[in-house]
Amino acid sequence: MSIWALYAPVKPFGHGSSEWTPELTRQAGETFIATMEQYAPNVRSAIRDWVMFTPDVIEQRVGMTIDHIHHIDQIAGQMFANRPLPGWSDYRMPLENLCLCGADTHPGGEVTGAPGYNAARKVLQDQRVAVG
Repeated sequence: MSIWALYAPVKPFGHGSSEWTPELTRQAGETFIATMEQYAPNVRSAIRDWVMFTPDVIEQRVGMTIDHIHHIDQIAGQMFANRPLPGWSDYRMPLENLCLCGADTHPGGEVTGAPGYNAARKVLQDQRVAVG
């Protein structure tokens, strides 16, 4: 199970430190679990172990600095036909032979590979039309 929480501050404020300390990270993770328990009362008993990736940990693991892991927000106004921008949702860009396939395209990031798969299908469709 994953709990995805957006907008964790890069530098925490008001906790006596400007860094994500192990104690602050543990407190934040426990808060997420307690919040989940309000909707799924047995969730804590189902957890064997947990880890929380704070912004500094994500930066260390994948090199992403002060940015958004999905490139742009995953909100209603930037989904489906509006992802990444209105008119660009079919992976083709205004420049000939240029397609987008990153986390900022539909259906978004993570490790599904779906944006790349979808963009590759567009490239193959374009090749069939050109040869066709």
